[in-house]
Amino acid sequence: IGLFLFISGFLMLFIPGQGLLTIFISLLFIDFPGKWKLQKRIVRNNRIHPVLNWIRRKGGRPDFKIP
Repeated sequence: IGLFLFISGFLMLFIPGQGLLTIFISLLFIDFPGKWKLQKRIVRNNRIHPVLNWIRRKGGRPDFKIP
């Protein structure tokens, strides 16, 4: 599933569609070396971290605590 989504996302970069979103979703399904470090780096981003916490608050979950 992950590989199919990644290839589809790459193709959608050149044709109409949500290419980047599909590529990011495909990374959730694929295991590769360094995946955990990449996820931590993305979550620590100053623009992404508040949005993730907002989504978690709407779902009644506690905020992420990042060291």
